[in-house]
Amino acid sequence: MSQQSLITVSQNGQYGRQNFTSPPKLDLEVVNQELAQADADTLVKWGYATFGEGLVMSTSFGIQAAVMLHLATTVVPNIPVIWVDTGYLPGETYRFAEELTERLKLA
Repeated sequence: MSQQSLITVSQNGQYGRQNFTSPPKLDLEVVNQELAQADADTLVKWGYATFGEGLVMSTSFGIQAAVMLHLATTVVPNIPVIWVDTGYLPGETYRFAEELTERLKLA
């Protein structure tokens, strides 16, 4: 795996750089066959075993987000969570995001 970097922008507009390792080469046909019958818990464990600290999770903080966020943070407690805030979301989404961030101690 090779080392790369990503430019990030924080909520207050600060720019930063995050280094990461490019993902391993995978035979997707083999992986799909191996994981075809796997449950969600097994998939998250496989992702962490395969990508390690490079594993991240994205969320919309929609109504069903809590289930997957809870599962992922149970398996990988400090998994980075990415949320693209368009600025056009209803107030309920922001309140829900804040509540889940606190309850699940999201990174």
